[in-house]
Amino acid sequence: MAYVRRRLLDRKLKEMLLRRAREAGIEPGQLAEWLYEEAGIRAQSNWRDVERKILYSEEVTAREFAAYLISEGIDVDEKEWIETVKKYGFGTTVPRLPAEERDNVQQGQRDSS
Repeated sequence: MAYVRRRLLDRKLKEMLLRRAREAGIEPGQLAEWLYEEAGIRAQSNWRDVERKILYSEEVTAREFAAYLISEGIDVDEKEWIETVKKYGFGTTVPRLPAEERDNVQQGQRDSS
């Protein structure tokens, strides 16, 4: 199950990055060249093939893709990245202590048992 969640998170981040790349006007041929240099993945110079190769490839991570876009001068929105991680990632909620234990901890008391 953890593997599936990691793959989902990676895919959602890549989708967000692909949107950014398109908005910035990067050419699919440029991404195809980067894919080949970075991971040895051959892609045709069209958006459909490049997107498919990036989204389904485990050899290229969202972090690597983000680093490449940043190196090309494309702004990656940190807020959107964090929101995506919160939505699809692990540990999206902080575990809470039961009310009685929380009150004791806040008052500096320890369990005497």
